[in-house]
Amino acid sequence: APEKGNARNFFIRLLAETGIVGFALFTVFLLRQIYDGPPHDDFHRYFRAASAMALTFSFINQDSVADTVFWLPIVLCFAMNRLTPAAAATS
Repeated sequence: APEKGNARNFFIRLLAETGIVGFALFTVFLLRQIYDGPPHDDFHRYFRAASAMALTFSFINQDSVADTVFWLPIVLCFAMNRLTPAAAATS
C-alpha cells in the first residue's frame, strides 16, 4: 500500500523479486567478484573486506542496483584481483 512507503531494503527486495535461487546466485556473483583469488598484499586484503562490509551495510538502505556507487567497489575489487604482483611480473 502506498501509505506504508518503501522498505528500501535490498535483501528483501531481491528475495521478493528473484526468490531464493536468484538471491543465492547474486550473492555468489558478488562474493566471487570481491574475493576471487588470494590477496596480493595487506592493502588488497583490507580493501576487499571494507568493500564487502560497505556493500552489506548499504544494502540495508538501498533500493536498487542502479546506483553507480554500488558497482564501484565491485569493479575495483575485480580489477585488483586480476593485477599481477610486482615481484612475479619482474621475475
